[in-house]
Amino acid sequence: IEIGLDGQISNWALAGFDPASSRMESDATFFYIDTSTPLFRVDGVEQINGELFLRSAPSFLAWVLRRFFLEDVIARYYDFHRVLVDFIANFYKEQRADLVPRLVEEANAFLQEEAAGLNIAPITLKEVRDYYREDAFIWRFYQGARRLDRWLHTRLLRKPYPYILPGPVAR
Repeated sequence: IEIGLDGQISNWALAGFDPASSRMESDATFFYIDTSTPLFRVDGVEQINGELFLRSAPSFLAWVLRRFFLEDVIARYYDFHRVLVDFIANFYKEQRADLVPRLVEEANAFLQEEAAGLNIAPITLKEVRDYYREDAFIWRFYQGARRLDRWLHTRLLRKPYPYILPGPVAR
């Protein structure tokens, strides 16, 4: 059995942290609260129907996403190195770039000490920056395509659009 995680910051809660003082209690606990993952593979077979990730995709892009990106997107949840890079890169999105260098150091210390037996390559600051730039571009493009899809549904086809789209995200 393999378990895949989406390390995105919004999937986690931290109990025992006071944001006003930036202090963490010694018994602080992380809670994983994502509802679409963790993903599971049993004997190498994905247990979630990947099509679920495409339900809210723009209708004119679904086939492209399915053909060229879906397998890679799902696979990254099983690669601990990529999960850590994604988690750290999220701090750029959350407007906390100041924390990224320290998080890279802490992640590498963890990989070298506590997770040494996993033989996971260290993370570089450049790798996190490059990942975030690419991820931000992809999400801007994807959300723009969803807005176009909503326009096509509501204005051109005169049909209701079944999804609520997020507002602008500061990146």
